[in-house]
Amino acid sequence: MKKWLIAGVLLTWLGLPLAGVLIATAASADGICVPGGPADQVEGIDLDAEQLASAQLIVGVVRDRDLPSQAAVIALATAMQESSLRNLPNLGERNDHDSIGLFQQRVSIYGAATAGDPVKSTTAFLDRLIQIDRWQHRPLTEVAAEVQRPREDLRGEYAKWERLAQTLTDRFWPGVIVGACVSGVGDLAAMGGGIPEGYRLPTETQARTAVVFALEQLGEPYVFGANGPEAWDCSSLMQKSWAAAGVAIPRVTRDQVRIGVSVPGPSAMRPGDLIFIPGSGGSMSQPGHVGMYIGLGGDGQGHLVQAPHTGDVVKVTPLSAWAGQIAAIRRPAVAS
Repeated sequence: MKKWLIAGVLLTWLGLPLAGVLIATAASADGICVPGGPADQVEGIDLDAEQLASAQLIVGVVRDRDLPSQAAVIALATAMQESSLRNLPNLGERNDHDSIGLFQQRVSIYGAATAGDPVKSTTAFLDRLIQIDRWQHRPLTEVAAEVQRPREDLRGEYAKWERLAQTLTDRFWPGVIVGACVSGVGDLAAMGGGIPEGYRLPTETQARTAVVFALEQLGEPYVFGANGPEAWDCSSLMQKSWAAAGVAIPRVTRDQVRIGVSVPGPSAMRPGDLIFIPGSGGSMSQPGHVGMYIGLGGDGQGHLVQAPHTGDVVKVTPLSAWAGQIAAIRRPAVAS
């Protein structure tokens, strides 16, 4: 159910206009369409949808701060060394002290709300970076280590990611061709999977991209722990859908329920919002299942897309089916 088109648009991302950006999509059965194109090799390194989305987010934050591109190179190399460009939660016994997020920042120093949020953690890294004397002209690994303060034997490790970081910066800086998933489908209801008659895609760019990615997976099987592209669980579908829109969110439901902005109730929801219910193994205080609100059908009723459970497939479900079960609604941090 993968249908693609190519379109030129005026895209606003992280508050900055990207005039004349070419939205290029790939119809590869092997790749996942993300900002920057399908998951692919960059400088000989395999990067998936989440990693490419994180890279684009970091570059966007740097641009939003009106900082030179070298800041993006340093930040990307640092995040690659610290987390492999993944917004990591606390890994329990495998965790390094209380470090989380893209930059593995200490919760005891930065706070969980900053360290675990891709935009806020990038901003915090940049705040410290630009306080370093001559940061633009000193060796990358030297200034990265001054911000991160790793063990002495790890201070030189950031250098090995400099070439990759430069290539990613060149790829996502203004004026280069970047990719995003845009659906070329006509009659959405004819796609099946529960899409209601009269449904229209959202108009906001990032929400539309996230919703389209999720709907493109209709009919794919639920497999616990699967990360796509041919099978999903509930939270991996949400993560990759928002990654396609350039927003990195955590992998699992228990972490996704803490990101972004809290939405007070169903009446305030917008397409792309994440809806959490207890599911089979959770509770109202610790929900175990998540779906994405996609908007209203022609009958005025709300609908969501979800990967339900083993034995089922990605499908659209009436919001009314979750009545009385909603534990939380979160809106990922997107450009305003």
